[in-house]
Parts: sequence; C-alpha cells; structure tokens
Amino acid sequence: YEIGVRLVGSEMCIRDSGAPGRHHLLCVLHHGAAGVGALGCPQVTLIVAALWAESLPIGLALSERRMVGRRLVMGSVHGQEVALLRCGVGLAKAEQEGERILSRLPITRVISVGTCGSLRADLPVGEVITASSVHHSLKAHTQDAQPIPGVRAVPLVSVGDPVFTRARRRQLAPVAAACEMEAAALQHCAGDRAFSALKVVSDLAGAEEDAAFSPGDPAAFLRFQRRAAELVHRALLPPLLASLRPGRHP
Repeated sequence: YEIGVRLVGSEMCIRDSGAPGRHHLLCVLHHGAAGVGALGCPQVTLIVAALWAESLPIGLALSERRMVGRRLVMGSVHGQEVALLRCGVGLAKAEQEGERILSRLPITRVISVGTCGSLRADLPVGEVITASSVHHSLKAHTQDAQPIPGVRAVPLVSVGDPVFTRARRRQLAPVAAACEMEAAALQHCAGDRAFSALKVVSDLAGAEEDAAFSPGDPAAFLRFQRRAAELVHRALLPPLLASLRPGRHP
C-alpha cells in the first residue's frame, strides 16, 4: 500500500491507496497549539517496534488511534501526534519500512523500541535501557543516540542474526551492553532527526539455556512473544509514555 499526505487548511489528511483504483481517507491530524512545526504541519514522533507483541501494548496506550494499513497506527500521547510502526525483524526490514514512512509523514523524532538481549551480568531480564550510542555490527559503524531521560543509558549493538551462543555473546560484549536487530538501521533512516532507542531486556543472549530460544521447538517463538508483550507492557511502556510528555524531549 502507499501512504499519501495532503494539507487541507488546519488538517493533515493521510490516505492509503489500497487496491488499484481505490483511495481511502484513513485519518486526519488536527493542528493544535502543541506539536505543530514552523510550516504549520503537525510534528509526529515515529515509534518503531519489530514484533506485534512489542507494538500491541504501545498501540493500546494511544489515544484516538487509527489503523493506517497493516503495519502503521496513528494516535496521540499527551497531545503529541504519534505514528507506531511494526517494521518486522531485522536490519533490512527496519530500513525498508522506516524509509517508506519517513518519506511520507512529517516525522521529527524516531524512537526504536522493543526487546533486547543482555551482554552484561548487571543487566537482568526486565531492566529497561536506553541507547547512549548504537553500533551497526555489519557496517562496523557507531553513532551517538539521544538517551531517554530517567532511564539507564548504555551502548547498544544492532546485529544481523539473533545471539544464541556464548561465543557470539563474548564477541559482542566489548562493543556494547545489549544487542538487538533494528535500531542501527532506523537511526540511519532518521538522518538529522532526533533518534532514541528504548529497550527492555528479554533474555541473556546465549549466556544460559532459554526455553524461548529452542531451535526446532515450534512453541518457542510463542513463548517469546508472550514474554515480550508482558515486558513491554510492564517495564518499557511507562518510561516511553513519560518521554512523550511536552517538555521531556531535549
């Protein structure tokens, strides 16, 4: 599907082309005193998660939420316009979906959210961290990120494949405190826009056996999805919503 944006007076209309020959009005963003840019266009924060389990608790917390296609939900938090994107797992999908949305909506800030694996003994499952920097393991490139206020800031590494073994964990530990699979691609897409990553530790990245990462077990991914949804709802959602309050964004 394709997203189109058109300014009409004090409203921004977002349309989805849908099937050939069809054109549907999906939602209208009304300009208020807060969250409006210099050109009179609403300033939108893009929140990106990889999985349904990570995005669903956040989507349910949005006010005035509207579905925009299969992957995107529009809404607001504390009067701030928010776009919530489910990009899929991995650097390639994150870059593809991120670029598509960023090219069509007036995004001023990007926040990569979801679960991560801990690479350090002092980061237990359930702890929320924010990235002080993001290292792209495939490109061997590190870039500073904008930490979320009030959350422990650590270096984050984005990897091309899940980290399941102690050997891979030892390789990555000197680079970062936690690993995940989308933030570096989204940071690249964000360009000059403000970029933050907010993650909750879901596993120990191969440090010990984990029933949610059992090769050949079809129920393993379902167990992980349940764990991810619970951790996002309980631990990650409160600091994320707090960071969207007016005046909290640096």
